[in-house]
Amino acid sequence: MRQHVARLEGVEFRNRPRVGQRSALGLFLDNDGVTNWDARAEIKGDDVELPGTAGEFSLPTRLLGKNIALSGLAVANSPRGLAELNDRFVSIGYGGKHFRIVVESMGRTLWGMAKLVDDDWVQNATDDSARFLLQLRMSDPRRFGEAVEGESGRLPYSSESLLLINRGTWHATPTIRVRAKTNMLSGYTLHGGAEALRISAPLPAGQVHEVDMRSEYVRRNGLIVSKAKHSGRAWHVPPNGEVMASLEPHAGTGEFSPYFLPTYQ
Repeated sequence: MRQHVARLEGVEFRNRPRVGQRSALGLFLDNDGVTNWDARAEIKGDDVELPGTAGEFSLPTRLLGKNIALSGLAVANSPRGLAELNDRFVSIGYGGKHFRIVVESMGRTLWGMAKLVDDDWVQNATDDSARFLLQLRMSDPRRFGEAVEGESGRLPYSSESLLLINRGTWHATPTIRVRAKTNMLSGYTLHGGAEALRISAPLPAGQVHEVDMRSEYVRRNGLIVSKAKHSGRAWHVPPNGEVMASLEPHAGTGEFSPYFLPTYQ
């Protein structure tokens, strides 16, 4: 029996009550918990033949989306109570939007983003209970853990190098705020271990850039800065690993503040 507790848009699904606890009310998961939650997502990667020479070139790998499901029993002590449970159930994922699912399992809490694929609710004829099924799609199968102080989460601004530690099972992609203490009109480089991303967009004193290491977009006041990238490439924090990060202004002085969470596939 998997010990899962799941929360979706304020609706909580708990473990099935033990024998003798039939008086417990609410939405209870079957023994499988959240089906496929702990399963590793499929990794997609392609190899391309190199023209005119031997061998192949391996394209970057990526995670494919996955389906998860919650099934179980809704228990109430009156017809009205069961109707209220159904109201909460059918409100999940309305309009096809993506929403956060939080699952407590094996002593840790992870969350990811999902959308509703299908649901089912069948009321039992003999009492105030119903069987339910909720099928969800995680287009992005990554799951995120809780920040560890000094290692992950939003780290304080620093002009010195920072050690970033990812205790998850998939590489973590930081978002980095860069703040100019004096004019940084020639841009800057963000170093992560042996990798580096150079930004040529000027940054006046007191202003902040937000650099997304997943897309390589640079934003200022929420707007994308056009042609901000000069060279290099985005970098990540490896799974169960660490990377030393630093900011190199090309003129002026500045400080940076990374943000990321332990990331799981």
